[in-house]
Amino acid sequence: MRFASRGLLLAIPLCLSCSLAGARFVLAPGFPWTYSVTGSETVTSLAMDSRNWVWTAGNVYSAASGQDLLLLVWTRTHPGEPYLTKKYDIPGWSLDEPSIVCWKWLQSSGDQKDYAFLALTGRSGGYSFSMIWRIDEYFASFTPDFFLFPGGLSIESLALNVEGSGTPYVTGSVIQGGVKHLLYYRYPRKSSGGSFVLEQEVSATWWTGSGISLEGRGVVPYMNGAVIMGAGGGDLWLLRYKSETFADPTPMTLKAEIDPAFDPPRRIVTPAIDEPWAMKKDVYDNFWVVGSSDGSAAVWKFSTGGALQWMVNPLPGTSSTLYALSFDASGNCLTTGVAGNGLVLLTVGPNGSLLDDARPTAGSDTVTPRGLAVNADGSVWVGATLSSAPSSPVWRGTCAQLYYFIPDPGPAVVARGGVVLRVAAGATVRGPSGVINPRMGERLSILVRAAEGGNVRAQVMNMRGEVVREFTEACSGGSVVEFLWDGRSVSRGDAAPGVYLLRVSGGGVRVMKKVVVTRHR
Repeated sequence: MRFASRGLLLAIPLCLSCSLAGARFVLAPGFPWTYSVTGSETVTSLAMDSRNWVWTAGNVYSAASGQDLLLLVWTRTHPGEPYLTKKYDIPGWSLDEPSIVCWKWLQSSGDQKDYAFLALTGRSGGYSFSMIWRIDEYFASFTPDFFLFPGGLSIESLALNVEGSGTPYVTGSVIQGGVKHLLYYRYPRKSSGGSFVLEQEVSATWWTGSGISLEGRGVVPYMNGAVIMGAGGGDLWLLRYKSETFADPTPMTLKAEIDPAFDPPRRIVTPAIDEPWAMKKDVYDNFWVVGSSDGSAAVWKFSTGGALQWMVNPLPGTSSTLYALSFDASGNCLTTGVAGNGLVLLTVGPNGSLLDDARPTAGSDTVTPRGLAVNADGSVWVGATLSSAPSSPVWRGTCAQLYYFIPDPGPAVVARGGVVLRVAAGATVRGPSGVINPRMGERLSILVRAAEGGNVRAQVMNMRGEVVREFTEACSGGSVVEFLWDGRSVSRGDAAPGVYLLRVSGGGVRVMKKVVVTRHR
C-alpha cells in the first residue's frame, strides 16, 4: 500500500509481524467488574489519577432528557463495584459522549490535589453547548463551564486533553448546513487568590477542510499550542495550532493560525477508508493514532514534524477497530478495541511489530472498550461497555465494565501451583527476588499460578508467626494472580526492617518463602 502526504509517496508494509510466544497479558481473577442499575449504562472514556484511582465517564438513559452523565470511580480497595458514583443531568438537555482526563494540581503550599476534567456536549431543540466540568477528588466540588453555540449549529465528537498548567484543550466538530467542520478551543486557566479557576470566556475556531466533513477526535497540547487529529473523507488529518493565535477571546471567530510545520494541514491519503479514533504523544514526541483501515485495526506513527513513519494493520483480515491507547515504560504502545464482538488488548512495538494480542472475552455479547490506562507496575485498566445480544438468555441492555490486565509471567516462569517473587519499582520489574526497600519505592510482587480453582491467600508473617499483611483473591485453575506488598502492615504502618516469611495457600498451592525488608537510602 502506498501513502501520499504532501506529494510524498511512502511505501509501507501492511503488517510488520513477529512471532508471538504466548500472551503477555492475562485478565486478573475476579474481573471484569460490572456496574448496572438501569441496563443503559455506558463507558465512553477512562482516566487514572495520581492515587491510581480509575475514573470512567459515560452515559445512562434518562426519560426526561435522553442521556445523563454517569461518572464512576473504581479502586482496588473496593473490589467488584465503584467506590464513588455520580449521575448528573440537565433537565431537557441530552448530555452525550463525555471525555475525561485526570490532572494533578501542585499547590503553592506544596500540597497536591487530584482533579478530573470532563468535556461533553448537550443538545436541546436547535441549540447545543459544550461543557467543561472540573471535579475534585472526592466529588465535593463540581465546577461546570458552558459554551453555548448559536442556534442552527450543533457540536459533537468532543475529545479532551489538559496541559501541565491545567488548561483544558478540546476538539470536536461543528455541524452547519449538514457539513461537519473541525472544532478546536481551550479554556485558559488563571489563578485567583491561590485557587483554581477557569476563564469564563473561551477562544474557539473551526476549520472547514475545503468542504470535506471533518471530526476532531484527538488533541495533544504541544509546543505552546496543540496538535489536532481529525477524521474526514475516509482519511486521517493532522493540524497544529499556535496558542498565541487566541489573543481575541471572542468565540467562533476564525482566527486560529495553522503552524507552518503542518501547513497545509496534513492529510494522509490512502486507497483505504481510514477511520482514526484516538491519538497520544509518546515520550519522544512522536504522535500515535489508532483506529481502523478498511474495517481492520490500524496503528499510525508520526514524527514530531507530522511525517508518517509507518502504518500497520496488526490484525489483518479481521473485522476490528481500535479506540484507545497509552504507553508502557519501554515505549511500546498498548491499545484496546474490538475484534469481532470481543475486547482485544494489543501491544505494538516502536517499530510497528505486534508483541502481544490478548483477547479475554468471547460469546454473543459485544464488548466495546473506549478507555485505557497503564499503571506504574505495568498492569493495564480498560473501561468498556457491554451490550447484550438479542439472543442472550437474559436481556441486560448495556452496562459499564472495568477490566484489569496483569503481565503474564508465563508457565516457564511460574509453574502450575508455584510462586515467584519479583521487585516492582515504578515501571521497572526485576526478579526473581524477595528483597525490597520500600524507602526506594520498591514493592514485592507475588505471582501465583493456581493449580485448581479457589481462594488464594498470601500472608506476610514476622519471625514470631504474627501476620503482618494478608491478601486474598479468587481465581480459576491455571490462572495467574499478582499480589503487591508495599512493605506496610495491616494497620498501614511501616513494617520493621528484617526477615519475614511469606506463606501462600489455596488454589492447590502450599508454598513458604523468605522475604527481606531493608530501609536504607
